[in-house]
This record gives sequence, C-alpha cells and structure tokens, in this order.
Amino acid sequence: MSKRWLAVLTLTVCTLPPAGSLSAAPLDPSPLDCAGPAGDAEPGTLEWYARDAANMLCAQERHLDQAMHPVPILTAPPSLPPADAYRDPTRHDGVRFRFDAVSIGELAAEIYRPCTPGTCVGIPDELAAAEPPYPVVVSLHGGASYKELHWWSSQPLAEAGYLVVAFDAEGRAPTAEEADAVLDWLFAPDNPYAGEADLDRIGIAGHSGGGVVASRLGQVDERLSAIVSWDRAQSGSMPDDLAIRTPALFLVADYNCQEVPICQPEPHASAPDPHGPGNKGDDFERLRAAGVDTMHIALRAALHLDFVPSELSGNRWAELVTVYYTLAWFDRYLKGAEDLGAAAAAFARLTGTMFDASADRRNISQGLYDPAAAVTAGDVYAGNVPYRIEGTSVADRLSFYYRSRCHVTVPGSPAHAVTEDMRAEPCAEGEGG
Repeated sequence: MSKRWLAVLTLTVCTLPPAGSLSAAPLDPSPLDCAGPAGDAEPGTLEWYARDAANMLCAQERHLDQAMHPVPILTAPPSLPPADAYRDPTRHDGVRFRFDAVSIGELAAEIYRPCTPGTCVGIPDELAAAEPPYPVVVSLHGGASYKELHWWSSQPLAEAGYLVVAFDAEGRAPTAEEADAVLDWLFAPDNPYAGEADLDRIGIAGHSGGGVVASRLGQVDERLSAIVSWDRAQSGSMPDDLAIRTPALFLVADYNCQEVPICQPEPHASAPDPHGPGNKGDDFERLRAAGVDTMHIALRAALHLDFVPSELSGNRWAELVTVYYTLAWFDRYLKGAEDLGAAAAAFARLTGTMFDASADRRNISQGLYDPAAAVTAGDVYAGNVPYRIEGTSVADRLSFYYRSRCHVTVPGSPAHAVTEDMRAEPCAEGEGG
C-alpha cells in the first residue's frame, strides 16, 4: 500500500463517525462505519482516496471480529483454511436441518435436508419446511477449497426448504463431469433420497472455478433450471457458442485478491470499468442479450474469499447479502416455477430496496463476540452475535466501483424489471423491458 493511501487511511479512521446501528454490537473492534452510505466521490480527489482507503478496511472487519472469538477453530485438510466452527453440521443436525455424509461414486459428499414437523428437535416455526419433495441445489466449491467452506450456503438453503448436495473435489475446482455424475446419481432409481428430491426443479451454484462450471453446465444440461455463480474465476468466461436458456444470478466482489491467510485489497487509484470487475460483467450481458432473466450483484468491500466464509473472509456483510440473493433467486426460479405466489414473493426480495429477515433468520455464522452472553449461558458458543441486515438499505451493500444490474421478468407478466445501476435506482418495470 502506498504512503498516500496510508496517510488517507489514517485520516479516514480518525475522522469517520462512530459505527452505525447495523454494526453496533458488544465489543465491536472496528473504528469505521462500513454499514451506512458510502457516499459519492470524484476520482483524484481527497474524498475519493479517503473512501477507497475506508473500503479496504471495511473489507477486513471480519478478521478483527474473529480475533475476539475463543471458540476452537475446526481442523481442515492440509494447506486449506478451517471452516466456520459455528456452522459445524454435527451441532445442528436434527435441530436446524438434517445432515448426512455420503459417497457418490468416489466423491465425498454432504446431503442437507429440511426439517419437517417431527423430524427435528425444537425447530423454530420459521425454519420448519413443507413436506417433500424438495427442490434440489447442487453446490460446487472453487479451486484450493472444499465442501465444508460452503456450510454457509448449504445449511440456509436446507432450512429454506431445499435438498442440497455439496461434494468435494479434494482441493481443486470440480469438473463438469463430476457435477454431471452427481446429477446422474440424483436421477438413479436407487438414490436413497429419490422420494424427497423434486427432479423437475434442480439448481446449481458454484464459487470461483466452481462458478465457471455452474454457469456453463447450467446452460447445457436441461435437468438444471436455475444458476447462481459466486464470483466465478476471472478466466472462466462462458464460451461464445454456448446456447443461453437458464436464468442466472452472478455475484461478484470489489477485490479479487486470493492471498492466504489474510488478503490485502489493492487500492483503486482511478475509477475502474463499472461493468466489471474484469470480464465478469460479460455474463450478465450474454443472458440479457438472449432475453434470459439475470442479475449482476457487485458487493461493496467484498473479497473473492468472502464466498468461502472462514478465517479467509474479511467483509461482515458479504455472506448475509449473498445468502439473501441466493435464496431469493432459487425461490423465484425453482419454487416459483409453478407457483405464482412464491415467484412474486421472491421477485419482491430480488428487486426490493431494503433487506428483509430471510437471510438473518438462518444466520448462525461467526459475527461479533459477547463474552457476557457466553458466561450467562455457560457455553462458549453462546457468545456469538451474528451479523444482521434486516431493515437496512440494499444500495449501501452494493459496490460503488462496479454496477449492480438486473433484467428479470415480472411474475405473471411479459414485462421486465430492469436497471443499469441498482445503487442509483431500483430494479423496476421500465422501458428496458
């Protein structure tokens, strides 16, 4: 980091107001207000450099929070980061969801299923799901990663009524052939979950290299009906001859840094291409040009590694915002495929200007830490204070470097809700439809 940025960063930390209500919690170690509006600034001005310096610090707040947690770190495969200890599925199996470790051929996999009345102990009413069959989501991790780093997405999806299959490619990105084998397993007559899986409603999601596979296979394999890509790899553009047919949500981060153990974001001395980062905005353009529903959500102060929440993730809000949009996308295009009411409710979340509680109620991941709560409960895990976004502004969670855009069909109508910049104006029915 240059001396100019260090000087501006010091000025920023010393002059910004106290953290707003969203980030206020016991023993909040951050000196910044990363929750409120970021404001606008002209490139080359002191305000630009101050905002940029603050953004880099906002991308590392979760590291500060993690240092306060006495909960033992989970072990991980050699050379790979540990997963979030609060998400250990053995702590929540039969309480928040049902969990099985299985083998699919030579692939180690995890199966997450919803709790229904009578199948789980003391499940809160808002987490109880309808009876099967459940729509299915196949989850793909990225390179140098593994399935446990996607507990943050597999578990909330199961709580929301999905049967989730997350498999392990042992430290490298999964291949299309492996994902295809998992789909074949789902359709096999001896699949032990055949009676619970709705094979007419299957989605696929993936991070980094897994996002590349999800984006391509989701267009090719007619068994798949919805795609979510979590910051796909920069080198993984969709092939020019790929036929586009499947609705896809693309989430991207401000910073592509992937260093371990702690990624150091690089400053933006000038305004980058707002349709980036890099070529990642091309995915949205391809789908929109084909007339297929799509969104491109760029997350403010987020890292590429915020899509594998663990000791590597630094942004407080990226996980929650990603869960919010991932759930809403699959609800719109899987649950809402034949249910207009479900489609309309999900559409309202996708296009809303304020976040509801759909992600919060399923968030048990590492947040801030309250030692008094742990002492009162006699349980070190009880000190966790998960982050919350309900009632806060969508625009404040979106990147001010890269535009978030939408082109989605209004349920029950041929019209589209559109915008070229969700931070500046809502996704709403307009002439672009």
